[in-house]
Amino acid sequence: MTNSIKPRLLLEIIAVGILAFAGVLTKTAANVAFPAMMAAFHINLGTVQWVTSAYMLTATLVIPMSAYLQRSFTSRALFLSASLFFTVGTGLIVGAPSLALVLVGRVLQGVGNGIAIPLMFNIILTAVPRSQRGMMMGVGTLITATAGAIGPTYGGLLVDRWGWRMIFIALLPLLLGSLVLGLVTIYGERRRPANPLPSWTMACWLSDFC
Repeated sequence: MTNSIKPRLLLEIIAVGILAFAGVLTKTAANVAFPAMMAAFHINLGTVQWVTSAYMLTATLVIPMSAYLQRSFTSRALFLSASLFFTVGTGLIVGAPSLALVLVGRVLQGVGNGIAIPLMFNIILTAVPRSQRGMMMGVGTLITATAGAIGPTYGGLLVDRWGWRMIFIALLPLLLGSLVLGLVTIYGERRRPANPLPSWTMACWLSDFC
């Protein structure tokens, strides 16, 4: 039994990690866009806060279901579902003429990220050799932590230069790259989580949903 991480497995983790990164990035970047969205849709602060709340509430509902989803569906099916939800949601937001459609897009993004984050950690816990597992868990943690840290700066720069929609437009090439990489590397394994509770509670903590 080898203790090294196979290149395909590393690329698989990267593909799912990109989705997790994009989700946490939009969670913090969207807050910076509130003033621009208030002006664009002629709404008040209490209303525009649903752009973040709708996303977080949806992800909070989906993440605890991760153990069931990972027992019922293959890694490939879950990845494709997460990618589809997140990409379609992003596309809706980019072209949304009203706040209602933005909220629909944020809900879809929440579903996608609620699947992607636990899936990334489950792949690490079930497929990475034990000797390398701690390092890869650190990498997974770094992905989500970095996204949350740079989100406000990322959002502020794009809003100032090109408007609030660019926060989401700039993600589309990244999401496409993740999808292509996942299609090539993620096979149809059904990885049953050895211990479901730590899997979703850790993902919940990392994402600041709970």
